[in-house]
Amino acid sequence: MLCNWQTYQYCLWCLKQLGVLDIIHKAGTGALLSPCQIASQLRSLHNPEAPSVLDRMFRLLAAYSILTCSTIQANGKVIRAYGLAPVSKYFIKNQDGASLAPLLNLCHDKVILYSWYHLKDAVLEGLPFSQAYGMNVVDYIGRDDRLGVFQDSMKEFNLIFIKEILKIYTGFEGLSTLVDVGGGDGTILNMIICKHPVIKGINYDLPSVVEKSPSHPSIEHITADMFVRIPKSDAIFMKNCYEALPNNGKVIVVDMVIQEAPETTLSAKSLFLFDVCLMNTNVMGKERTERELQSLAKAAGFSDIRVACSAFTFSIVELLKNM
Repeated sequence: MLCNWQTYQYCLWCLKQLGVLDIIHKAGTGALLSPCQIASQLRSLHNPEAPSVLDRMFRLLAAYSILTCSTIQANGKVIRAYGLAPVSKYFIKNQDGASLAPLLNLCHDKVILYSWYHLKDAVLEGLPFSQAYGMNVVDYIGRDDRLGVFQDSMKEFNLIFIKEILKIYTGFEGLSTLVDVGGGDGTILNMIICKHPVIKGINYDLPSVVEKSPSHPSIEHITADMFVRIPKSDAIFMKNCYEALPNNGKVIVVDMVIQEAPETTLSAKSLFLFDVCLMNTNVMGKERTERELQSLAKAAGFSDIRVACSAFTFSIVELLKNM
């Protein structure tokens, strides 16, 4: 299993590309469909063996609890029917139009996959992605429109977790202004302001990003480089942030906070996976422990940090100024 663990991930990616999960979802809650029923709904199908091929992939995914399976006896044969397991819902668009499907596409894109062949360079020379493509991942994304899937994956992933954060995080209460540094098209900031309409939002990102952003009521788009200047506000969503804050202000960081020692929980495994994926594309990037985040905050002048809450793999970390 350690040698071919990626097989079930490729099968999941394949089924999502074919629209299989959506076919089962559209059949209704608790629906079970046979491979033949599913194959009959695929577009551009020319392979008579498709039901058998699908069945073999379905069995594998059912063994990993991604699909469910039910069997019946008919004419001396066993016929399997498959449904969606609870985890499958994350690959079906929710009521906000978001899913993990774009992230699945990104992780299995040939550009990202090829960079893994240079992982040893992270040890010997550094910068595995740059070794593969002669430039860093940010520059590559700017030149290859096909990797717009990166923006899609981040946007939809953010939509999923920020909705959970807004259910449990109370740190936006009492704010009058909020800057989202690197806020993309302003979608996340808009969700926050819809929940807290008294806040004036400032979406702060590069010109190439902001110029494509839709307008939102109560949100001002500002273009600049966050490493040069940050607009002043009561709270900043991400040494320049500290200087832009008033006394008793705070920086709200949404990040993954990893454990000091490896654990075997699902959450810990997810965090360490993301950390190594980040290392593969940006060897200088890393997920940090709470202690490391505190050291960074203190070095920038902040008095303390507080991990306020967590949702999925992300945590809300407040960097406090003169509290």
